[in-house]
Amino acid sequence: MSLLDVNRDGIALDGFDPVSYFNNEPLRGKPEFRSTIDSDTFYFENAENLEKFEADPAKYTPAYGGYCAYSVAKGNPKKADYGNYSVEQGRLMFFYRNDLEDARVSMSDNMPDYLLQADTNWMRRNSNMNEMEMQNLSDSQN
Repeated sequence: MSLLDVNRDGIALDGFDPVSYFNNEPLRGKPEFRSTIDSDTFYFENAENLEKFEADPAKYTPAYGGYCAYSVAKGNPKKADYGNYSVEQGRLMFFYRNDLEDARVSMSDNMPDYLLQADTNWMRRNSNMNEMEMQNLSDSQN
């Protein structure tokens, strides 16, 4: 299971259709319209959205693995609120929100710089994870 599966039920984004966010109208998907990428099963509101996703899953899969974009930029990835989102530079991004802070609002004052930092941190994180996975694989073969 991934972070996108908040309920640990095998369904990404709590059943919301990732394509619908690009229309600025998040909608719940339906089980009859589904697609699985790696361990993430996405539901879609209709066959048209499913087809769009399957034609270009990288476009519609949330940035930063579904973590809050602002917290990734700050170097401390946090779970996001899937109702608190933005499409920036053609990418779906989520943000955390609590009584003290709305990360989307905090990030909006300098979005390009935050996104650059988030991209850098995300690449570094994935690079480090790949190195650890390679080391673990090497260790298990010895």
